[in-house]
Amino acid sequence: MYSLILILISMVFEPLRVGSIAELKERAFKEGTAGRLFTVYPVIDSFPADSTLFTFGILSSEELLVYVKCFQKVEISATVKKDDQDEIMSDDFVFLLLDTEGKGSTAYGFMVNPIKTRKDFMLTEGGDEAVEWDGKWIVEVNSGEFGYEVIYRIPFSSISFTKNPWGVKVGRYIAKKGEMQLSKTEGSIQSLSNIDRLNINFEEIYPVAVGEQSLRLNPLFYVRTGKEIYGDVSEQRITYGGTFRIRKGNSTVFDIVVSPDFSEMEADIQEISYSRRPIFYPEKRELFMEGGDLMSMPIALVRTRYFENIRKGAKFYTRNASFNSILYVIDDQEFDTVVFGKVNFSPFQGYKLGFNYIHSSPTITSGSIDFGGELIPKYGFGFSTQYSYRNDTKSYLSFLRLFRRSEFKGLNASFSYTRISKGFIMPFTPLYDDNIYEFNLGLEYGIPLPDNAFIKPRLSYYVDRELEVDTLVDRYFSFSLQGGKGPFGGQISFRRQDMPYLGDIGSEEKRYIFYGLAMSYGSGSYNKVSFQYMTGRYLGSPSYALSIQLKTYPLRRFNLGIDYSSLKAFEITQIIQLFGILPVVEGKFILKPYLGYRVKDQWGILNFKTVGYFYVTEDISLLFVTYGTLRRSDSNFEVIQRSISAKLCINL
Repeated sequence: MYSLILILISMVFEPLRVGSIAELKERAFKEGTAGRLFTVYPVIDSFPADSTLFTFGILSSEELLVYVKCFQKVEISATVKKDDQDEIMSDDFVFLLLDTEGKGSTAYGFMVNPIKTRKDFMLTEGGDEAVEWDGKWIVEVNSGEFGYEVIYRIPFSSISFTKNPWGVKVGRYIAKKGEMQLSKTEGSIQSLSNIDRLNINFEEIYPVAVGEQSLRLNPLFYVRTGKEIYGDVSEQRITYGGTFRIRKGNSTVFDIVVSPDFSEMEADIQEISYSRRPIFYPEKRELFMEGGDLMSMPIALVRTRYFENIRKGAKFYTRNASFNSILYVIDDQEFDTVVFGKVNFSPFQGYKLGFNYIHSSPTITSGSIDFGGELIPKYGFGFSTQYSYRNDTKSYLSFLRLFRRSEFKGLNASFSYTRISKGFIMPFTPLYDDNIYEFNLGLEYGIPLPDNAFIKPRLSYYVDRELEVDTLVDRYFSFSLQGGKGPFGGQISFRRQDMPYLGDIGSEEKRYIFYGLAMSYGSGSYNKVSFQYMTGRYLGSPSYALSIQLKTYPLRRFNLGIDYSSLKAFEITQIIQLFGILPVVEGKFILKPYLGYRVKDQWGILNFKTVGYFYVTEDISLLFVTYGTLRRSDSNFEVIQRSISAKLCINL
């Protein structure tokens, strides 16, 4: 009975004031300030065998500390060395959600595995995906006979917040057991309206004179130099730019940028879409990441990666107890001047009301309103709505989505209806079709089995039809049955897409239909082998797609992956890729090598790239990139492109 009461009530935590990490660890579980995690999958358990305790502290009025002690009898699984990768979710990990507005609408996410690999993000209530965010925070991870412990050190100066009580959620995943633990058992992992509270004495930490009135300047400069040779053409260039930041207190930021980089260059493998759905790579520029959650909408109308050549720009955002807002002014080489922004209100706990505005010279102007939240947080039921109007073309978009979220067991479902009138599509939106209405249904049901096994049937269906004549534009259906037990996983699938928009050709040529089989074995993200095979017909032609991937963690020092793909649509294309990450000096010097070879008909293309990061100090870093492309015809290789560049960043 006592454990049940603990589960049902929301805990309120008061952080300890400490002068050192050692003092926090000494006092952590002695003064009644600690919380514990409850197992939520595969079964609900108030007192799991591998228990987890956590507590909060404040260090010198500058850092929020979160101490998590993880007792673990089974072998620790931790293989991913590269930060900000989704693969970390197959390792053991600890995560922390901080709702620094206290309104249950947006939270910072901090995730770390036992070998100190990190992933940080922004989570918005009702959203399906986390938003990229790269914050300045420190984490310490120590292993012992009991398991391991994690100490988050989050500077107040690195996050934006209001003086409301914050919302907090702590979680832990044990890969060998497939066990998820949370600080609350109700609702989904993504739920922000049903979490615990953290009371901080903000007047003691940040008095009015400091926390609200102080101005801090933070300039960031970079200079890049490089040489590129393409065939007989050689180009040597020097580019430079930076960001001048003014921060007022810890809730208001103003950025002025000149020629920002498109993004940090990575040595990631080529991704292939087997479902004909587009692959969107994440935004990595600080200009759009920090505060980017404030632009969150059910259907995004601006995709910032479309702004590839920004000459100059500015960003302003602010957060307070009742609303937050953000405004961008971007001067891009392709789109000229684009102004867009959003104001969000939190009328009730766990609900968000937003107003969006977009203007692009000379004529594009649009406005939007969106509203959403969780109707029944305990069971994960929620909704989101959006109405957008484009004034120059007198066109509109309307959207309604109902969902139930359940990550592990039970029903996870989503139904949405979208209506887009003719002339609404804008050049910097990820939307492709207008003059349509669309229904989209997604269902999956997680079924836990004995001995940490599970099966999960999943169904997706959507249809696009023209508004005026009600004719079919696009229709997609897929079904899969996924299952797993321990390190073994498997999936069978069926996919079909009808595409009458392709024109006056036979019906078979307008169809994509595939059957698939996938299998995997691995104790962690980088100790894994996976196999996928799909066969069917693509636009009337017999086709197949084969993928084999091996990921290893040699000597427990670095990541190495090998990926082989063979695709047949109208011709056969084969791709083999080697990739990885090598920490030469842990935390100081990191190499990311890549080698890819693509064969199509009689041609072969070899690409190689090495990205190196050298962190001189916390505020000075050096990035260098070498890149080359070789083309093979018959037995001869010809160098067609090569380049080398280096970038120095200074963050004052």
